[in-house]
Amino acid sequence: MDELSLVRRMAENVLKCSKEYLSSNPDYDRILSRRATDVTRKIDMVAEEALDAAILDEGIAARVISEELGERLVPANKEPEYTL
Repeated sequence: MDELSLVRRMAENVLKCSKEYLSSNPDYDRILSRRATDVTRKIDMVAEEALDAAILDEGIAARVISEELGERLVPANKEPEYTL
């Protein structure tokens, strides 16, 4: 598998989903949770969900480390091939 192409496809999918959400949902900046030094907005979670969907669509398994959700495995029951 060409890893550069894989990363580009997944990034393009996350960007596409985020743009679609931004253009059709005025609540994109709604705060979902607060921490001492940061907030999680709706658009942040849209991007997280889009990344998870892209990983599943590509048929790979990954350890995802993100600001919003921390560390997780996608899908949860597979040994990760990549770390994102």
